[in-house]
Amino acid sequence: ARYNINDALEERVSFEDILLEGPLGLRIMPSGSGLASLADLSMAQRVQLLDKIQEVAQNFDLLLIDTGAGISESVLHLNAIADAIMLVTTQEPHALKDALAFAKVISARYGKRNINVIVNQATTPAQGIKVYQGLAEVAKSWCGIDLNFAGTVPRDSALERAVMLQRAGDEQVKHTLAGQAWNEITRRIMEMLREAPHAD
Repeated sequence: ARYNINDALEERVSFEDILLEGPLGLRIMPSGSGLASLADLSMAQRVQLLDKIQEVAQNFDLLLIDTGAGISESVLHLNAIADAIMLVTTQEPHALKDALAFAKVISARYGKRNINVIVNQATTPAQGIKVYQGLAEVAKSWCGIDLNFAGTVPRDSALERAVMLQRAGDEQVKHTLAGQAWNEITRRIMEMLREAPHAD
C-alpha cells in the first residue's frame, strides 16, 4: 500500500484515499507494517480513528477490523466497539496465553461477552476442538468467561504458498482447505449477527 491509516490520521490523505481493492469485492484499509505509533495512539487519536472508520463503514455491509495480537489500548478500544469479537488463536502455548489475557481484559474492562474463538492452523478438526475446549475451560474457571466456538481452520500448504507470494488464497487455487473453513465460519457468524446484531 502507498498510504495507510497513519497517513490519514496525520491528514496527508483522506481515509477514503487509503482504501485498496481486494479480492471478492473486499475493500482493505491498510494499517501499515511495524508502525508502533498505531499501537500507542492517544485517546484523541483513537476517537478520531473510530469516527473516521464509522464514516467509511456506512458504505459497507460488514466491517472487519484486524487488530492483531496483544492488549494495547488501541487494540482494546477497537474491540470494545465490535458487535462480535473473533479471537483467533493457535495451539502454541504463547498464543493461548495471549488469547486468555485478551479475553480476560476485554471482558473485565468493557463487559464484552460475545467472544468467539477460531482455532487456526489446526492439524485436524478434532485438534481444533480440543484446543478450544482447553482454552474455554481455563477462561471459565479463572475468569468466569464463557467463550463460544466459531470453528477450526486447518493448516493449508496452498494458503502458505499464497502468503509467501503476497496473494489471496483463491487467486492461486479455486478452493483451499482453509478457505472452505473460513467460509463455514463466516456463514455461522453472519447467522449469529443477524439473530443478535448488537450483541456484546
